[in-house]
Amino acid sequence: MALGRVGAATAGPAIASDDHLMAVWTNWILFATLALWTASGGSGGPGGGATILPADPVKYVIYSLPLTLGAAYYLSYGGARPPIDDRAFVALAMYLALAVAGILINSWFGFFPYRDVFIVCSYLLLFVFWFRAPASIMDVALGAVAACLAIEAAARIGPDVTLVDANGLYAILGLTIPSGNTVFGSHGILESTLGFPLGVIFLFYLHKRKWSLAAVAGMLQLLAFKRITFAGVALAVAFDAVVSRNLRFGIARRLGCVLVVALSITAIFSTSIFQTSADFFQLRDSSANGISLGRYDIAVMLWDRLDEASTLNWLIGFGAGAADAVSQAVADLNPHNDWLKILFDYGLLGTFVMHLIFFMILTRHRLGLMIYIYTATLMVTDNIFIYMFYYPFIAMIMCVESRQDIWRGSLCGTAATATRG
Repeated sequence: MALGRVGAATAGPAIASDDHLMAVWTNWILFATLALWTASGGSGGPGGGATILPADPVKYVIYSLPLTLGAAYYLSYGGARPPIDDRAFVALAMYLALAVAGILINSWFGFFPYRDVFIVCSYLLLFVFWFRAPASIMDVALGAVAACLAIEAAARIGPDVTLVDANGLYAILGLTIPSGNTVFGSHGILESTLGFPLGVIFLFYLHKRKWSLAAVAGMLQLLAFKRITFAGVALAVAFDAVVSRNLRFGIARRLGCVLVVALSITAIFSTSIFQTSADFFQLRDSSANGISLGRYDIAVMLWDRLDEASTLNWLIGFGAGAADAVSQAVADLNPHNDWLKILFDYGLLGTFVMHLIFFMILTRHRLGLMIYIYTATLMVTDNIFIYMFYYPFIAMIMCVESRQDIWRGSLCGTAATATRG
């Protein structure tokens, strides 16, 4: 039995009640999955604090998100052919071909390549099959993230907790080692990777001029205190105000691409930036690796491997997940530099293809361009590329922005000419 059929192949636009039914199902699934994930410590935290539920295997429920969402959408369409976004389908096919080629040529098999390919293909699939979403879907999504932040913080509260670190601003910003267990700051109880989707939600409300909800999302993002999200939001908003507002969208889109390429090059050569920052601050108990929270040593390690790489490895990489395998074997950490990870895993060809994929699926309107720049900024110092929980929020926003008849043309693109008039 269908959960609530959204339309038929010969019918007109889906009615509002069906749109809201899809929004309800989406957010129930999203909230239940995120709640289980955060309660089991899947979103990480300072010092790997306590969890409400067993960490393994409960935290891996996050990987089921595309499957559960996809099943709900299929049932909701009542067996009718769901809408397909052509550009997202091409992007998925390009990535799959790239990943399989790299794995086979390098004879690289195991957990990490399977994990990476599954995650990236799953969230790209969210952009291929989706639904016509009302703007209210983001209001419920904001509430779901706020509830999950509360669950996560409750699991970490312990004795001798202080509001902020005694070492002051430098400790709050993560530039020195914290002196104790604090609520707020880079190593605080409230710090959470949920800050990443909160930045996307903040940009959505800012773009829609819903100031009160933007303030709520911004406050939650501040509490989650992921430093790179502040830079990402600032850069995206500045670009929109200076470039997108004053130039034709086609020109702004190309300039946005130039900015993202510049960000990726900066990330790939980030070792010198971290060292310069450490030399500039010259703080006690601080170093290039300390300021970067372990990213510096990992980047140096990956570059040592690249310096010895063959021409074929430079072209197509060492295979999906190879950077994680190297970094976790030595430092028990993820690379925390997606652009360097992409170069290492997929080579120069793969780096170009991944740039093309993000450009194709995100830069369809001004809000998408802001999210494109924000995401590229996060990829400079984090693992957004393989964060399953991040992309459903973007896909929802892209569908809210499309708001076209789902049975006419591609979901997020321009309606087919044959259906016009």
